[in-house]
Amino acid sequence: GGEYKEDWITGSKAAVAGGITTVLDMPNTNPATTTVSLLEEKRAIAGRDSYCNFGLYLGATPSNMSEIENAERIAGVKVYAGSSTGDLLIEKDTDVQKIFETAFAHNVLVVCHAEHEHTMKENTAKARNNFWNHAKYHSQIRTVEVEAMSIEKLLAIQKKVGNKVHFAHVSSKIGLDLIKEAKKDGYWVTAEVCPHHLFLSDEATEEKGNLAKMNPSLKSVRDAKSLWKFIEDGTVDIVATDHAPHTIKEKNQEYYDAPSGIPGVQTMLPLLLTAVHAEKLSLERLAELCCSKPAELFGIKERGILKEGNYADLTLIDFDKQGTIKNEDQYSKCGWTCFDGLSVQGAVDKTLVNGNLVYSNHSFFENHGMEVY
Repeated sequence: GGEYKEDWITGSKAAVAGGITTVLDMPNTNPATTTVSLLEEKRAIAGRDSYCNFGLYLGATPSNMSEIENAERIAGVKVYAGSSTGDLLIEKDTDVQKIFETAFAHNVLVVCHAEHEHTMKENTAKARNNFWNHAKYHSQIRTVEVEAMSIEKLLAIQKKVGNKVHFAHVSSKIGLDLIKEAKKDGYWVTAEVCPHHLFLSDEATEEKGNLAKMNPSLKSVRDAKSLWKFIEDGTVDIVATDHAPHTIKEKNQEYYDAPSGIPGVQTMLPLLLTAVHAEKLSLERLAELCCSKPAELFGIKERGILKEGNYADLTLIDFDKQGTIKNEDQYSKCGWTCFDGLSVQGAVDKTLVNGNLVYSNHSFFENHGMEVY
């Protein structure tokens, strides 16, 4: 479902044009990937069409424990503790604990979208009563407290169960403070941040409206700056895109009707290379955040580092090339980016997947993507 705005051909072309050789695909498609049969159906499509390597998630529901137990070769189980795109939502602590226990018993990583649903509903009701109908209010509905409350609750359950938990797209200082403390206490907890939370703040919603509407929301300038500090001190394990393409027509709906999320696979590396030029991080740290650590964290063998015997998943970059991110240059079927007009330094020249050239200088060659599990 949703092929009108993205499919495995267009999405993976955008990925390799952005220097990404492996993607892990989220389960909030239509229908949601919550059963083994739907997982296999998606696996067949990706295996046929993808230009990059791929892994797949299984979505958690309150009643699909047997599917988690029987799923093979998955990147992890995704828990949506707060509502987002799609209809996957786990609200009850008892259901979360049941999922955590099942994942623990089968040594499966649980990846969490952490936002406190009840508080968001209260904030939404307040916003509607105040006739707030613009994306600039999104961060006042999906607040830093909404993220922190959910992370705190999920950490409490994880400490009880002892399973592996990864927090996706953490957007706030307070959220990462909680994760940092859990790590210090020795719990198996990891975290990621996304380019949009690093390079944008809630100020962007004033100008861009729904194009800057995403879950979790963009937070303050202070929060955006703090994410870089958590990258520096090692609290942040990886940078990931949370690629979520929606059409301009969908985004041009009323605020409450417009879907959340932005495309990200083609723009992540140019943005991070620009940050390297600005001395916000080193090239070595970039490689760790986007290559070696994701491979380690998600159990992707023989990839992620340059080593004899590993698969030749290689990105060749022109480190000094200057350019501008433009909507018309995006290969995603949705055809736009929140970073349109932004100047960057550093560009992808060639991308090799499994030793085969798949992208070079705006041209694509035969797809050679394969499943990594």
